Amino acid sequence: MIKNEKQERKREINERDLRANFTNFKETLSTNFATNRSLTEILNKIKHYISNLPHVGNEIPKNWVKVREALESDERQYITLEEYLNICQNHGFAEREDKLQLSGYLHDLGVCLHFQDDDLLVKTVILKPTWGTDAVYKVLDNAQVIQNLGKFTRDDLDNIWNENKYADMRPELLRLMMKFKLCYEIPSCPNNYIAPQLLSANQPEYEWNESNNLILGYSYEFMPKGILSRFIVETHNFIEQQKLVWKTGVILNKDKTRAEVIEHYHQREIRIRVSGNHKKELLAIIRHELEKIHNSYELLKYQILVPCNCDQCKDSQSPHPYPLQVLYNSLELNNDKIQCQKSFQMVDVRRLIDDVLTTNLNVQSTTAKYINRNQVFISYSHLDKEWLTKLQTHLKPMIRNQKLAVWDDTKIEPGTEWYKEIEDALAAAKVAVLMVSPNFLASDFIAENELPPLLNAAQSEGLKIIWIPISYSSYAETEIAKYQAAHEPKQPLKTLSEAEQDAALVEICKKIKTAFQSVNE
Repeated sequence: MIKNEKQERKREINERDLRANFTNFKETLSTNFATNRSLTEILNKIKHYISNLPHVGNEIPKNWVKVREALESDERQYITLEEYLNICQNHGFAEREDKLQLSGYLHDLGVCLHFQDDDLLVKTVILKPTWGTDAVYKVLDNAQVIQNLGKFTRDDLDNIWNENKYADMRPELLRLMMKFKLCYEIPSCPNNYIAPQLLSANQPEYEWNESNNLILGYSYEFMPKGILSRFIVETHNFIEQQKLVWKTGVILNKDKTRAEVIEHYHQREIRIRVSGNHKKELLAIIRHELEKIHNSYELLKYQILVPCNCDQCKDSQSPHPYPLQVLYNSLELNNDKIQCQKSFQMVDVRRLIDDVLTTNLNVQSTTAKYINRNQVFISYSHLDKEWLTKLQTHLKPMIRNQKLAVWDDTKIEPGTEWYKEIEDALAAAKVAVLMVSPNFLASDFIAENELPPLLNAAQSEGLKIIWIPISYSSYAETEIAKYQAAHEPKQPLKTLSEAEQDAALVEICKKIKTAFQSVNE
């Protein structure tokens, strides 16, 4: 944080509070822009932090730089995919995959926008991202759209985007809004759209049956804005009558079951209650959608709050809440009972969890089949950290586009219970990626703590195992030999040239994505 102390006025900043809310907060630096006091020192300190970021210093091919310079010097707002591919061809690129890898890299940097996972947007490379965002905000800032509480039609867009620079790109710009989860099409009214952030702030009148509700809560250390808006977009098909929705809440209705989901931003909470015949199933859908949104934020800290079911709390609309992690920790320590802080009765921990959370992997929903296993788990030896970094780099476009949710132990924050974090990640693994080398096979921790639950889940729960031969090893002496390698073991990655390694990693990432999506289906 940079403080501009005008006229040398001092103001204290509560750094402890900032650190509690912003995990990446470094320090507060003071200057006076009128006199440039300490500005050189501040710039040097910022450069120091930037130069020590993990990816800074990694070499990139010269032709990547040339393509970037060509795109940045192009005065057009956007070009076709074919034009982009030709630019790459003119600067020494031969393979289409390499050209698309570069566009993903430039997309990550914000140099251009290229959504490779969208059938419409993939055909266009937006050279000036501000052109796209300006077009989006012309809709969200439009007086008529605001007056209509976020509702607009394609005819409205023709009027809003009436300038020549938008004329041929209206379908793509609308898809861009939908891609950013800024609007959705009303299911019963084709070509009519809603922007949730412009919905009425007033909660509509509706009846609610308060008997036998399922209640769940999410409590955030720091709550990003927009979680509820994105949730509304993702679940818009279930909105009751397409009317019971407002800026901070929504009523969902599916299979004679209703759910009320309300955001209390200033309390940093989302509160959910469900009523009807299939409460657990609808709650599982809600949790799945919220988890997808949570996974798009790095280092987001929150707790799932499970309601007490003691005699005093079970019919209450404000039962005592237990953090789900506390319940899991209690079971891990063989404590089957926990005390309610309202009635002071002892209640069964397993029943608390089972009353709310579905654990049946065969639950069918329109959203997800595998509720509990929802990510890729990467197992590697810390002595092979450089290979993890290379794989992370190649997986990044798929993670960014939410095609994959990936976990490895670099996500464990200092001060957390690292063993528990790994245990939870193993339980959530849908696909396991093993980075096999002599170091990997020699690791007692991997052999005793990571491989057994993964191999067991592969046998009993359909978890997919993919292994990558990093270097020559005695893998044939282990159970890993039963599973298909993602690359030819006779030519492990270490034996390849740098260009061959990149090509192999591109193919490996495709196989990881295919495995992840096939388990999803």
